[in-house]
Amino acid sequence: MLKKIFFLLLLIPFYQHVSAQCLDIGKLTYGGDWSGIDYSFHCPAYSFSYSEDAGDEWSILGNNIKITYIEDEILPIKTELENKILEYGGKDFFKHLTFYDVEVTYEDSIRCFDDRTPEVDLQQCNSKYYFRYIFSPIEHVKYHIGIALNTDEEIISPFKFPSEMKYKALDYSKSICDILNIAYTNNITPIKEFKFEYNDEDESFYWIIEQELINPQDGLNKQNILYIDASNTSIIKHKENEIIQHSYYRLDINKLLENQ
Repeated sequence: MLKKIFFLLLLIPFYQHVSAQCLDIGKLTYGGDWSGIDYSFHCPAYSFSYSEDAGDEWSILGNNIKITYIEDEILPIKTELENKILEYGGKDFFKHLTFYDVEVTYEDSIRCFDDRTPEVDLQQCNSKYYFRYIFSPIEHVKYHIGIALNTDEEIISPFKFPSEMKYKALDYSKSICDILNIAYTNNITPIKEFKFEYNDEDESFYWIIEQELINPQDGLNKQNILYIDASNTSIIKHKENEIIQHSYYRLDINKLLENQ
C-alpha cells in the first residue's frame, strides 16, 4: 500500500507539468475565413445545415435552417463540389474535412432583408451558393474554408488549401500542448492567441502564435509572433510585429463627487 502511495506521489509533479503546458489551450482560435465578404456577405441568403440546432424558421439573421427543405436541390451540387475538392486536395486532406453549412441566395426574397445588417446589395452579391467547411486535422483545431459558386454552379473563389501535389503530410504526432511547449521554449509568453493557418505563397499549413504585449507603452510597441511549420515543427520562424497603443482616460467618479 505504501509503495502505491509513493508511486502516486511521484506522478504528481509529472501531471502538474503536463497541466502547466496546456494552461493556454483556451487561447486557441480558429484559422481561415468564413466571412464571404467578396461573395455572399451582401446577398439575400439563407443558411442551411444538418445541425441539430437548425430550425424550421427561414431566418434572415443567419440562423441555420434544416437542409431538408432544399435537399433535392443542394445535394447534387454539394456532391459535385466535394468531388472537386477531393480531386484537388487529395484523400489525406479530404478525410479531415467536414461540411458545416451552405448559404443560398434568393434574389426574389430581397424585400425580406430590408432591415438586415449588413445591408443587402446585389451589386456586391457574387455567389448563388456559399459552402462552409471545417478542416480539423488535430483534435480541437479548426480551419475554416469557404467556397463560392455562381448560378451556373461554377466555383468562383480560390481554394484556400493546398493541391494534392503541394500538400505536405502534417505532423499528427504533435498535440496542441506540444505546440504550446514549442512556443514557451522560444520565449513566446504570455500568449495572446494561437491558431492553425494556411499560407497561400508556399501552399502550406502552419501554426501562428502571438505573444501578449508586456507592459504596453503609449506609441509603438513590439509584439513577437512565432510561425511553426505544421508538417515539420522543427521549422520555426520569428517575426516582430509593430503595434501602436493609445491611452484612454477614464473619469474617476469618486474624485468628481469630492470636488462638488
